[in-house]
Amino acid sequence: MSDELALRIEAFYTRALLTIADRDKLTESIEPLRVRREQIDVRLDAVVSDAAMQNLATRLGLTPVQIDFVWAAVAVSVEPRLTVHVESLGGPPGRRGLSVAVYQRIAGLDGGPDRELALWLGRGNPLVEGGLLVPVGEAATPAVRTYLAPAWRRCSPARPAPVKRWSRA
Repeated sequence: MSDELALRIEAFYTRALLTIADRDKLTESIEPLRVRREQIDVRLDAVVSDAAMQNLATRLGLTPVQIDFVWAAVAVSVEPRLTVHVESLGGPPGRRGLSVAVYQRIAGLDGGPDRELALWLGRGNPLVEGGLLVPVGEAATPAVRTYLAPAWRRCSPARPAPVKRWSRA
């Protein structure tokens, strides 16, 4: 596991804990979690970016929010500690993956970026068509549809997962 992936997982886990602490008014936990989040952010700024993700983002023209969602979906796919917290924030579908609605809540997005992400995921896009993000189950709207990132487990810096036929026509 790359240093960046480990830090991204820890960052999303910490943001999930902070979201729950805010929701449940666990005031004694909020400040230590904010400090922890800031420390992880500093470490992320210093780490060398994961080449596979950087190449994928460049090749597909991903926005920062789309990239962060992919990292978050990877975290939910591989980090067992996140399952209970994502389910706590998003209900039973949280056991199956990450929805835009739960991501928005954990990432602290407001309005435009989360709406654009839901619309982007709801129509054809290279991450879903290429199998890097897999919709799990049926949902009435793109905002509550859950996604996993199972293909990321097969990626390595030397060999990123292939992206199936996608053109920007």
